[in-house]
Amino acid sequence: MPYRDDQDKKSYQRAYDAKRRKTHQAVKVTLTIAQFRKLEAYAKDSGLSVATALLSLALSQLDGIPSLSPTTISALDEVTRLLRASSNNVNQIAHACNLEVGFLNQSKSPQEGAEILTKIHEGLVQLEVLISKKLS
Repeated sequence: MPYRDDQDKKSYQRAYDAKRRKTHQAVKVTLTIAQFRKLEAYAKDSGLSVATALLSLALSQLDGIPSLSPTTISALDEVTRLLRASSNNVNQIAHACNLEVGFLNQSKSPQEGAEILTKIHEGLVQLEVLISKKLS
């Protein structure tokens, strides 16, 4: 918006500020240098400005909602991915068990059934070891 002179600009700014004060409130916070550096580092990691990070932390605390850092979110995403993959593997094993049990009821001996169950158990143990390696 082009202004004719400084007076127009000043009157516009005064009107804007008066209107904004009806819906917004400014708060001044004094921090030690160490506190500010810590907040600044958190804001940088989160990709936020210091003011937005402070507002986000304060409101999440008041609402009882955890404010997670990007590192924590990334770790939770990895755990979720591993859990989905493991669940898929368990479903495949269960499907194979159901097929084998149906087949056992038709023609196989109890010894062959025990061998199949032993192989399934060994597969589950290997899956458990893989999951614990990925999570540690």
